[in-house]
Amino acid sequence: MEEIELVDTFDTDKKTQKFRSRKTQAWWDEQGGCENDIIRVTGVDGHLTRNLLKTTESIKRKKNFFDPGTLVWGNCTGWWPGLVVDPDDIGMLEDPVKIWIFWLGEGKISQLKNTQVKIFYEGSTDRLADILNGKTRKLGHSFDEMIKELGERLNDKITKPYETWSKRIYLKLKNHDDIIFYPYPLEIKNKLDQLKLKNKELNSNKSIASQALNKQKSNNKKLKIDDKKSSSVNKQNDKSSTDVLHLKFQKIGTIVWGKIAGQIWWPGVITDYHDCGMQEPKFGCQWIMWYGDYTLSQVNHKCIMNFEKGIKKLEPIIKQSKRDVYKKGIFQASLDYCEFYGVKTEGWTLQSIFDWSKKPKSSRVNLTKRNLTTQLLETIKYSQKIQSELKKHITKCTTADVREHDIKNSSKLELVKVGKANINELCLMCLENYDESLINHPYFDGKLCQVCLVKYKPTIFAYDDDGKCFFCTVCAGTDTVVMCGNPDCPRVYCMSCLKYLISPKSYKKILKCEPWNCYLCETNKIFIKSSIIKPRIDWKNNIFELFKTSHETMSSCLKRFNNKKNKIRVLSLFDGISTGFLALNKLGLDVECYYASEIDPDAELVSLVNNGNLITRLGDVRNITEEKIRQILPIDLLIGGSPCNDLSLVNPKRRGLHDPNGTGVLFFEFCRIKKILETLNIDRHLFWMFENVASMPEEYKQDINKNLGCEPDLIDSSFYSPQHRPRYYWNNIPLSNSIKLSKDLQDVLAPNCNRYALVKKIRTVTTQLKSLKQGTKALKPVLMNEEYDCLWTTELEEIFSLPRHYTDVNNLSATKRQKLIGQSWCVQTITEILRPLCHFFTQINS
Repeated sequence: MEEIELVDTFDTDKKTQKFRSRKTQAWWDEQGGCENDIIRVTGVDGHLTRNLLKTTESIKRKKNFFDPGTLVWGNCTGWWPGLVVDPDDIGMLEDPVKIWIFWLGEGKISQLKNTQVKIFYEGSTDRLADILNGKTRKLGHSFDEMIKELGERLNDKITKPYETWSKRIYLKLKNHDDIIFYPYPLEIKNKLDQLKLKNKELNSNKSIASQALNKQKSNNKKLKIDDKKSSSVNKQNDKSSTDVLHLKFQKIGTIVWGKIAGQIWWPGVITDYHDCGMQEPKFGCQWIMWYGDYTLSQVNHKCIMNFEKGIKKLEPIIKQSKRDVYKKGIFQASLDYCEFYGVKTEGWTLQSIFDWSKKPKSSRVNLTKRNLTTQLLETIKYSQKIQSELKKHITKCTTADVREHDIKNSSKLELVKVGKANINELCLMCLENYDESLINHPYFDGKLCQVCLVKYKPTIFAYDDDGKCFFCTVCAGTDTVVMCGNPDCPRVYCMSCLKYLISPKSYKKILKCEPWNCYLCETNKIFIKSSIIKPRIDWKNNIFELFKTSHETMSSCLKRFNNKKNKIRVLSLFDGISTGFLALNKLGLDVECYYASEIDPDAELVSLVNNGNLITRLGDVRNITEEKIRQILPIDLLIGGSPCNDLSLVNPKRRGLHDPNGTGVLFFEFCRIKKILETLNIDRHLFWMFENVASMPEEYKQDINKNLGCEPDLIDSSFYSPQHRPRYYWNNIPLSNSIKLSKDLQDVLAPNCNRYALVKKIRTVTTQLKSLKQGTKALKPVLMNEEYDCLWTTELEEIFSLPRHYTDVNNLSATKRQKLIGQSWCVQTITEILRPLCHFFTQINS
């Protein structure tokens, strides 16, 4: 049995950890899967790079779980049709191994095991006919309406004899996806609402009785002194929900009390995970930096207390405590808290803080009265002490320090300086020389080894928000960089490379020069005379050579790109809702023609309503012949992503790439059209991009590599949107990657509706409703009016960087809209991938 290696790598506090496990292919097939539980991402100095590494995903999905509204057969006292319902919709608790069923015709609910539930088409012929003929229990009106709607969906209205009709729909159901009635039909929705109210009342009565019993037991316990007394107070505080700081007030920079299991309440400040260099917090948690020892912990949002209430409530415990670090932490937290109220705290003690907290708020100086502008308030998130500790936490060993140390202590570089070695034998990143073949550094005299080349390539077109490169042009380092003053040049240089490699003698002059044009813009400068490394004259050609997929094709288009820019002509295969077209418009590219191939009528309708006749439709990709391609030539950009269902590990019944009855074989249609275009596109260079799921077996990936002639780049959309969505991108485009994280989930939630995100980034959105729920317990990611809520469709559109209501056409249901969105690309991700095309084609604003 073939084995698959699973590797997961992530950065935690500048350390890389690896976990390896080996499972047979049969084991993976038995498990089913849940997409993107594990993501393989590597970093250059803590930032995303698109390294060509293996990635697989853990498989957790079970086969017998259904979306709410799925029509099934359930067996309680006999097989009977029902709908799967969400526990929240009926006011009941969720069980990870059981399913709630609403019985059609009876209006009752039951909780069944997976083995007691089957998809509707299993046994439909006999069971359905018996029910319709009245041989079993009496039918209800809701069941009649459901059967009528089922017949309409399958284009086969119910007719007698029922046995014949049941056999007909059985054949249709067998080849059909799960039948889902969601949102629930109106009559069923009303019954579910009634059940929800009844269950809430019952649960409320049980809760009151339980609280009374607990209170009686608590009063019977004897209070103990010292540590036991403190523990008792803590437990009472834990149970007091009124002391919990509401989620909407848990903002970055807020000083609070937090509690983790086994510890007492401790003062801290809520920090952004970007600012502390940590991974995004778990579901419903916040990162808190603790005062006193200034360490970091993840704390559940229900275990965070208002600071002033905590001071008053915990005063006896604080006074009894003998831990110096605890008291020092409280004192520093109190000083920082008072600072934001403009209170002078010189000469204060802990007792002064207790006295101040007891004063009425009306007697205090408000922060807004200290003449701080709104802009300044948004900038100052933390006190000076916390800012200092955060910097220590992140920059214990900065990139600049490491680079400077490497340059100063490189014996091989010293040989170059004294003329005993050649710079073209040295890798400019790791400052080592190797016996193996080295690649020319694209910008400067010198080389790059194979390991460093993999890290360097993705950084070339990684632009920050200011339009300048994020990484150093020489070493791909970060930290403090000097930017070229030429507005048309995006290049930047780290301080170490500038000081020790490029301009050792004129370094200070460069810093004083304003504006300073870099060596790639002006080569005849005095500064270059003292340089250890010299700029290459043909660096533009080197960039093309570094990213080329075909030497002849790339070389033939260099002169055309250097002399003239044309409007872009695009062919999009498997176009979906035309997210590729939206990305090109977002870049401001002047699109002369956009040809699209798509067969989903709903997707075509969404594209038509939003884009009209700007897109020319070609129909099924299999019907695009060479003759039709000749009619639409020339083509500058070919994009597409074939259906991934038969390639993904999530699908235990995947057919792979070569099964003619599956969808995976459509990949070869992309290859066929690509080869025709490369043959017929004589005077135009063809840029292309193919996308597919990252959770595919290694053999599929290697087959695609062989046919496309390159390795894929692994890119996670979480760097551009509030969603984890790692995908493979095969392409010949110099990839651009905006490293700075853009949006969290809170940024896209509907305003003015008291909606608060419980997670920073959601999991990968698929066509399944359950993909919108988060974590192993499948929790809803939004808190609205103290109740958990799912994402709205308009919010889902914004997560994919689509305009709000983009898919709101033809009265499409929420389920169908999510299906279309889940099959599409994240617009912002595609925008960043296609951004380098702005160098080769005209833009509307230019």
